[in-house]
Amino acid sequence: MGAIDKDRHRPWLAYALEESLERSLLAPRDVVDHANPEVLVTQLPASVISELLSRALTMGTFSPAQVLESAPPALLAEHLDPDVMWRCLKEAADRGGLSRKGGARSNPARQWFASVLGRALESELITPADVIRFLPPTEFVTDTPKPVLADLIKDALARSSFDAALAEASPVVRQRLREAASDLMRVAARTTIVLDQLNARAERSTASAKDGLGAENAR
Repeated sequence: MGAIDKDRHRPWLAYALEESLERSLLAPRDVVDHANPEVLVTQLPASVISELLSRALTMGTFSPAQVLESAPPALLAEHLDPDVMWRCLKEAADRGGLSRKGGARSNPARQWFASVLGRALESELITPADVIRFLPPTEFVTDTPKPVLADLIKDALARSSFDAALAEASPVVRQRLREAASDLMRVAARTTIVLDQLNARAERSTASAKDGLGAENAR
C-alpha cells in the first residue's frame, strides 16, 4: 500500500482518540504522557508549537488541556508517529477493561469500542470478515441479537456460501454488525487483536511509503 492508503488511517486514529477523551477513558494528561514535550517539538510543525506557547503566555497558565486545544486529536493524528497514537488508544482499552479476558468492562468503554469499530468498518479499514475472523460463531452467537444472526443465515443461503456471506456482507448485515458491536465486546480478549491488526496495517503502509520514497530519492 502507498502513501494514500497510509493516510486513510489517520482520520480514524483522530476519531478514536477524540472519542476516548469524550467518554473520559483518557484525560488530556494521559495523552500528553505519550505525546510528551520531546515528541511534540520534534513531530509537530513549528507554527503549532509557536501558537501553543503564545497562548500560554497570554493566559498565564499552561496545562495538558491547553496543549490539546492547540493540538487537538485531528492535528496530532496528522503529524505524530502513529505509534504514539496507538499507545494512547491501548491505554484507553486497558482502562476500560477491554484488554483483559474476563475483566470488568465499563459502559463508556463498550460504547467507545463500538463507535471506533463502526468507524473502521465505514472507512473500510477493516471488513465484517475481519471482525468475524476474531469472533467465531462459538464466541458471538450467544450475545448477538437474533435479527443479526437471521440476516447472516439469510445472506449465506442466498449466496450458497457462508464464507461469502461474511466476507461480502450486505449493507443490512454491515449495519447490524455495527449496531451489535458493543454486544460482541463481551469477548474482551479479542479487542486488542482487532486493534493490533489495524496497527499492523498502518505500520505496513508506513513502511511501504518510506520504501517508495527511498527508491524515488535513489533515482
